[in-house]
Amino acid sequence: MARNPPVRLNLPGLNKVMKSKGISDKLDSLGHKVARTAGPGFVVETDRPEHRWIARTRVRAATREARIREAREDALKRALDAARER
Repeated sequence: MARNPPVRLNLPGLNKVMKSKGISDKLDSLGHKVARTAGPGFVVETDRPEHRWIARTRVRAATREARIREAREDALKRALDAARER
């Protein structure tokens, strides 16, 4: 049986890719898709910090009505499942 070859990650290069504009833009578009699916009152926050390992996107309830829908119906969890790329 063949053995797995040793793998050496280029961590500085990987960090650069994970913080790149392309990854950040893709995360932002997916976040907006989830927010649209969840309904009104949800906002998207995307940042590409220099000190972190990766770009990140957050979708959160910004209005009272959205927070209530999130608490009662798990709106973001359902939207995340519906917006998943297949």
